Amino acid sequence: MPLSDQLKQLVKLHKAAELAMKDLIVRMWPAKPLPSSYFGLVKQLVNAYPWLDAIKQLVYIEGARMAFT
Repeated sequence: MPLSDQLKQLVKLHKAAELAMKDLIVRMWPAKPLPSSYFGLVKQLVNAYPWLDAIKQLVYIEGARMAFT
């Protein structure tokens, strides 16, 4: 595959990833403005990881409580 075609595919993939991140951020933080750059989107999602991990742990604990009742 020629390099120009590979670059075109990479640009399409980059745009799709950017749109997916924007949609996810809008759903998670509806009142917060979107970051202005691609790397701002990535940073916001990376910074959310500890918060998401804590929620996941709470869900596991609640599921275990429900299973034992």
